[in-house]
Amino acid sequence: ACPRCVDLVPPTLQLKPSERERQAKRWFARHPNVLRWRREISEQVRRTGRLTNACGQVRYFAQPWDSRSSPCALEREAWNFRIQSVATCILRRAMRRLHTAGVHLFMEWHDSLKALAPTDEAPMVAKLMAQVMETPVPEYGGAIFPVTIEVGPALGELKKLHLH
Repeated sequence: ACPRCVDLVPPTLQLKPSERERQAKRWFARHPNVLRWRREISEQVRRTGRLTNACGQVRYFAQPWDSRSSPCALEREAWNFRIQSVATCILRRAMRRLHTAGVHLFMEWHDSLKALAPTDEAPMVAKLMAQVMETPVPEYGGAIFPVTIEVGPALGELKKLHLH
C-alpha cells in the first residue's frame, strides 16, 4: 500500500497456495461478471495489443504475452489500467473545471487535488471543490464518487471539513 493508505489496508492472511486458489474460485463463482470482464480484457489485449478506457483514452501494450502463467503481469496491468486510468480522467476533468472557476490548484497528489486560497475564502473554495469533484460521471451511468475535503494552513496541518 502507498504511505497514504497503509493504515487502511487490512492485515494480510497467510494462506497456502491451494487455499488461495480455492478462495479465488469461490469468490469468482459468486461474482462471475468480474471473471467475465477480466477474460474479455485479457482477450482484447492478446488480440489487439491495446485497450480503451471508458473516457476514450487508449493504452498500447507492447510487451509480449506470457502464456505460461495466468494471470500474467501484463493481464494485471491491463485490468488495472481500465480502472485506474478512469480515476485519472475524472481527476483531470475536475482540474479543468476548477481552473476555469478560478481555483488556484498547486498540486495533484495520488488521488487528490491541493489548492491555495486565503483563509477567509477557504470554506467557499472547499465547497466548490467538493461540488466539482462530486459531479456525476456520465461514463459510469452518472455515478458520484464522494470526496473528503481537508483545510488547513499547511499540508501537514490539514483537518477534515464537514460540508454535508
